[in-house]
Amino acid sequence: MTGGSLRDWIGRFLRTRDGNALVELGLAAPVMLGLTVGAIDYGRFAVEQATISSAARAGAQFGIQDQVQAMDLDGMRAAAREDAKDPALQVTPLNYCECPEAVGTFVDCGVGICADGTWAPMYVEVTAQRTFEFIFDYPGVPQNQVMTYTSKMRVR
Repeated sequence: MTGGSLRDWIGRFLRTRDGNALVELGLAAPVMLGLTVGAIDYGRFAVEQATISSAARAGAQFGIQDQVQAMDLDGMRAAAREDAKDPALQVTPLNYCECPEAVGTFVDCGVGICADGTWAPMYVEVTAQRTFEFIFDYPGVPQNQVMTYTSKMRVR
């Protein structure tokens, strides 16, 4: 070998610091990329959850304006979808009258009188639902998450 023996060449190779930064970058880059993708996925999930909850609240707010709006299920559905800017968003609006002294006791909203003679409060409830898909598979986390938010508000 020119310039010395094999033993001298290996010794120089082990003592030199040339290329250490590249090796460290090669080891650290996949870890940093994984953390970055995970943070992006988590951020997307948080934004989608906020969008779903806002849409459900918008639908319920449409319904609590008055008793006529509370009966307009299509209007509540449209308000939720408009808020989410997604015409295909799954929205389930409900309206009902429930007696406060007996939770779970529902009465006809047309009559609206409870057993004790008081008016039954009218409620609207809007549930918005969407399936969220992660960019990558994460151990122990399903690839698709069903995101659901329900907003319940009193009309009268």
